[in-house]
Order: sequence, then C-alpha cells, then structure tokens
Amino acid sequence: MDKNEVINLSAEDAEVIRFLKRVRDDGPLCVQIDNITFEVKVSVRTLTAKGRAYLLDGGIDD
Repeated sequence: MDKNEVINLSAEDAEVIRFLKRVRDDGPLCVQIDNITFEVKVSVRTLTAKGRAYLLDGGIDD
C-alpha cells in the first residue's frame, strides 16, 4: 500500500472512525496486540482549493 493512498471509510467502519477521532482529539495512543506495542498518531491532511489550484497549475515558475 502506498503511504499516499486514501482509504475511504463508510458508516460500516464506525468503530475505526471513532478510534481515529479519539487519537486525533487525545493525541498519540499506545495499542498492544499480543506482545507488540504500537504508538498510533494521527495527523489531519487538508488541501485548500487555493493550494490545489496552485499545485495543479504547476507550482512555482522559474
């Protein structure tokens, strides 16, 4: 899976959505699966319409 790939969640993924919102609101959380501990962090990625237009136009002109 490419790190920039977007996974679309739906209402069926309510538990995952609640978890991600909790991490977003509360900060990093530790999750343990068997004997492996993961630190889970979430950062919100947004791109404004102005930023998108800038990038689609080719960025900085030399």
